[in-house]
Amino acid sequence: MKCPRCGADGEGNFCGRCGTPLPRGGDQFCPNCGAGVRAGDLFCGECGAPVADRPGKGLGAYIPWILSALALAVFAVGIVLLVQRNNSPRGAEGTITGGVITPSQDAAGGAPMAGDGSEGGSMPTAQELANMPPKEAADRLFNRAMEMEQQGAPRASFFANMGVEAYQRVAPENVDADVRFHVGLLQLAASNPPGAAAEADTILARAPKDLLGLLLASRAARAEGRTGKADGFMKRYQAAFKETNLDSRPDYQAHRDLLEKADSTGT
Repeated sequence: MKCPRCGADGEGNFCGRCGTPLPRGGDQFCPNCGAGVRAGDLFCGECGAPVADRPGKGLGAYIPWILSALALAVFAVGIVLLVQRNNSPRGAEGTITGGVITPSQDAAGGAPMAGDGSEGGSMPTAQELANMPPKEAADRLFNRAMEMEQQGAPRASFFANMGVEAYQRVAPENVDADVRFHVGLLQLAASNPPGAAAEADTILARAPKDLLGLLLASRAARAEGRTGKADGFMKRYQAAFKETNLDSRPDYQAHRDLLEKADSTGT
């Protein structure tokens, strides 16, 4: 029997030349140290050297990785579809706020709001806005934000935040329920329901039956997922609507379409 280390012929349990253990007949042996190893072992029990090739993995071993890759691909496709759906224009039935001032004049009954984004108009430039009285500039931004929000335009929130900042420059003595209503709708368009709720609370603290305050409070609560509270405000709104003459206030006239729709649809 040849020694697995030095190749010398030998008999017995050890090589007479180098002392390496000699394998017994039919046994496997470690090519590094010569120790006997059992059939099927991958490594030598004495020195740890590999004594056989690793068996190849079957398809079953890769199934978890394949499933994970497929799940990741499905997730990615779902995200893409969700983004596309959220960026697609909404029809009129999908309007969230719908607060565009109509007809095209401010709530105080002032001059027509040419360039408010309505038919025949265009959005004033930044320089033109800077030269306008704060209330007029804020109303222009409000109208543009509301129109873009109704259309589902991705930049609606950008104009909404600009509008909020513009209204903050209005003199305190000119901040009435109409201004707070505008700010509240802008806060909703900018995904800030608590900000809208705060404006509604301020309006209702002064006039508990104010239609603008009740409608804004209902929408803010609904945007926060507080359906019961939203329905409560809407019931108060519809009751107050029956007692109110919309011609009694310029801001009610400016938002007549919105107020009448809210009474008929409850939203």
